[in-house]
Formats: sequence, structure tokens, C-alpha cells
Amino acid sequence: MCNCNFICKIVSVLILVVAFLVNTVSGWFGGGDIIPTKHCYLGHTCYETTLEETTEPSTEEHTTQPSTDEPGTVPSTEETTESTTESTTESTTESTTESTSPVEPSETTTTTKHTTTKPPETDAGPHIMTAEQTSLAVFGGSADDIYRGIAPMSDGGYVVCGTTDSKDGNLAKAYTNTSWKTPYSFIARYSKTGTLKWIKGFSSTSAGITLEDVAVLSDGSIVAVGYTQATDYAANNESKGTYEAIILKLNASNGYLKSKKSFGGKGADMFTCVTATDTGFAVGGTSYSTTGDFADLPGTSAIIMNFDANINIIWKKYLHGNAASTIGGIAYDNSGNLFATCLTSSTTDDFSVFDNLTGGYTDTVVLKYDNTGAYQWGYVISSTGRDEFAAVAPDGKGGCVVAGNFELVPSPIPDGTLKGIPHCGGIDALVFRINANGTQRWVKTLSGFKDDFITDIVRTDGGFAITGYSTSANREFAVTGNEGGYDGFVSFINTNGVTVNTISQAGSKNDVAECLTYTTDGEIVALGKTQSTDIDFAELNTYSDAVYLGYMSRYTITVK
Repeated sequence: MCNCNFICKIVSVLILVVAFLVNTVSGWFGGGDIIPTKHCYLGHTCYETTLEETTEPSTEEHTTQPSTDEPGTVPSTEETTESTTESTTESTTESTTESTSPVEPSETTTTTKHTTTKPPETDAGPHIMTAEQTSLAVFGGSADDIYRGIAPMSDGGYVVCGTTDSKDGNLAKAYTNTSWKTPYSFIARYSKTGTLKWIKGFSSTSAGITLEDVAVLSDGSIVAVGYTQATDYAANNESKGTYEAIILKLNASNGYLKSKKSFGGKGADMFTCVTATDTGFAVGGTSYSTTGDFADLPGTSAIIMNFDANINIIWKKYLHGNAASTIGGIAYDNSGNLFATCLTSSTTDDFSVFDNLTGGYTDTVVLKYDNTGAYQWGYVISSTGRDEFAAVAPDGKGGCVVAGNFELVPSPIPDGTLKGIPHCGGIDALVFRINANGTQRWVKTLSGFKDDFITDIVRTDGGFAITGYSTSANREFAVTGNEGGYDGFVSFINTNGVTVNTISQAGSKNDVAECLTYTTDGEIVALGKTQSTDIDFAELNTYSDAVYLGYMSRYTITVK
């Protein structure tokens, strides 16, 4: 005879177990446009919502704010706790810490609120409605050619920089000295129709030169930044033979070098990114020196330097800790706000003011300064794995968008400040939008089941354009598939983080999208490198697939 009660009990238990597993797996492999489940950390708002459905749970906000004290002083740290129920209670704890932290102002005011908050804000529009590719072209010679930076010109064209080993093809006019060391760098200007106007090469007989990024200043001149070991670029006797951080300033009409300047000490010093400002430009990078131009640094530091148009220093910031740090990206908005992303493994010294840094692998701190260099806030992206979010762009409302990728090591699920964010598999790409006050507006996954990377992001009318590369063929990349190896892509999202379109540039080998810009004519131009000689590059790449050839893809959008 069957014991039905016992069987029913067994079935009930099995149903509960299955329900738990389904919920757990759903959390791991959730949809692409996701706002993370409640999590709180420096500069972030806690909430639980998706773009399709919104709830209003109890939340906790933890924000690092600047004080009104003079820069270079340490403000008091005030922590206020508010609990909102039918009856309200308040408790306040004050503590003061003195520091000479160059993040300035080095006083930190921390406010924690326990209350019921509204769901994340959404923008009414206008929004990107459609996006399509209009052209794809290749650039280079018979050796490796890599685009690294791009910036818009006022006439609707654009200027690019990169590194190459080629002495032929499109680089024949850039390689003007047969004694130059390679790899060398090039700067090229294009018209709004994509026609090459001029190209210039830069190197030395003692060492090659690497240019990492380029910007166009308000006076129309072009500035490129990077580094070199060339002795004829030495900033001083102490720095000779080490890596020098360099700045080149060019005439936009013909590409002639107007001036160059180096910064260095006994260690390696590098500029990795640049952005134009109202009065000149700002650069970011890293320094391993404590002598020469960086004698005021206490040790290995991430550096931000603000210059006028004549390459005179207006102000300088550094962030020093117990491990290496660098500025990965930098951006400036029309209101005079400067945003920078700092990639670090540090948790001490200047980084001790930031909550939730793990220091195990790589964390990211997003920084906001005003036009005088006064620190506004820091926003932490940190887990026990690798969290590398270098790409940054203003959002047009006093905040910014930040993009990059995270890898789970050793934890099998996202933890730290990424707790609750879906993990799709391999290395995942994310986009954060941060409000003007340093709170999180939304976060979006841009991932499939394999490895996905974001390399750059720009603001467009009605949204944002993103470059990267991926080995995935599902979820966010189901529309593009995967042709083999890494496929380059440009993804378009609206101001609420909803994907409009993702377009790949792909062949059977590795294809990597590196950077992009939004031109004054409303066109998106993306740069990358490819090893492919088939599929999208079948009639374009006539060189060997053993080397990288540069490519340029162009896009138009409609906004409504």
C-alpha cells in the first residue's frame, strides 16, 4: 500500500528545493538591462528594481561628500543615521580625522540614511531610437597598426593617434626617418567624410614613442599624450633613460609640431589619457618617481594634472597607497566638472577614505573634481575579483557614465559593491550611470556567457555609444553572434540604459574595438584593430592575419 502522506511530504520538499534553485540561477543569469538588487557603498544609492518592473524597498545611502573648507584641509567626518517608521528617531555620531590626502579636500563627510526611497530616476528623452553602420575601412601597413585615441574637430572631422611598426601602406608618409626606433606613433587628421588630410609620425633614434590619447583644445590645436624612453625627450638628468610622460602639441591645419614637453623622475612616468577643458586640458596617468618633476609624490601614485593651453601646470593631484594605481580615463563636461577613473589595488593612505576597497586584485574609484581641482566625491566599484572600469564620459547633467568589466576571482558570485549584479559567465561588462551628487542612477550589464570587455564610452544626443570586444554569442550579443576569436562591437544605449542596437565588426580572427568619438556633425566614429581577412574584412584586409591592421567604422543615429 502506498504511503501517500510520506510521498506528499517528499514532493513538497522537492518543490521547495527546485524553487530555491530556480530563483538562485535566475539571479545569476538575469537579463541584460538590470538594476542590481539592494547594495550600499560609497557614493551609491541602494535599491531593488529592473527596467521592466520597479519596487520601493527600504534603502541605505552612503555618500562621501566634500566639505566647504579650504582645499588641503581635512573636514570632519559626520555620520548621521535616520530611521523612518511611524515614529522617527535620529542619532548622530561625529569624528574628526586629520590627513594631508591630496584627493582634496581630504576631510570626508559620510552620511548614512535608513529610509524608504523612490525608484531610480528615468529620463523622459529625447532618446536614441535607431543606430546603423554606414562604412567600414582599414588603415595601416604590413606590420602591427593600433589606433589608441580619437577626438572630434570643430569642422565635423576628427583626429586620431596610435602606434605602429609599419613603414609602408598608409604609414609610408608618417615614417620619415629610417633611423627611428619602433614601435613609433602617429597622429592623423580626417575630414568629416573620412578622407585623410594629413598624417605625422613621432619617434626617436634612441627609443620608440607611445601615444595613448588625443584631444582638441578650444583654440583648435591638437594635444597628444603618452610616454617614451627616448633620451632626447628626457625631462631632466634624473629621468634620462626611464619612461618619460610626454605631451605633444600640434597645429591642426598641417600637423606641425608646435611644442613638446616631458615630465619625469628616476622612476617610470606615463600619461595615459587626456581631455580638453575650458582653459586648456587635463591628463591622467601614473608615476613611479619621487624625484624630478614628481619630487612632491610620496611614492607610486596615480596622477591628474591640469594644464593651460601652453602646457603650464594649473594644478596637480595624486593618489598614493600601498599598491600600484593609475588613472584609466578622464573626461570634462560643459559645467567645468572633471571626472577620472582610478584603477588601484591600494587600500591605505589616500585610498583609506574610500569604503569597501578590497585591495586583492583591481578596484576602481570614480572621482569628481570641480574646475578648481576641488574634490567633490568618490564612487567605489570593488569586489574580491578584478574590477576594471576605465572608460568614463559626462552624462550632461553633472554626473557621468563609467564602463568596464569585472572578473570573479576567487568568489563564484559577485560580492562587495557588485553584490546582486548578475554574472553571465567569464568576464562581464557593465555600464554605471552616476548622478551629479555621486549616487548611482542605474547599472547595466552588457554581457554574454563568455568574455566581454568595454574599452570606451561617449555621450551622444539621446544616449551613449560604447566600444568593446567579446567572445559571446548570446544574451546581449545574440543579435551579433560571434564569428571567431574576439569580435569588436559598438553598442548604443539610451539615457536610461536600454540597448537600442549592437553592431559588430568581425571576422574569424581577433577584432578589437578600441575607442570612439561623437563628431560635431552627429556621427559616431569608432576605431579598432583586426587580424581578420574574411567576413566583414574580406575585401578590406589584404595583409597577413598574423598582424593587427587598424580599422575605422562609422555610424549614424536617429533621436526622438
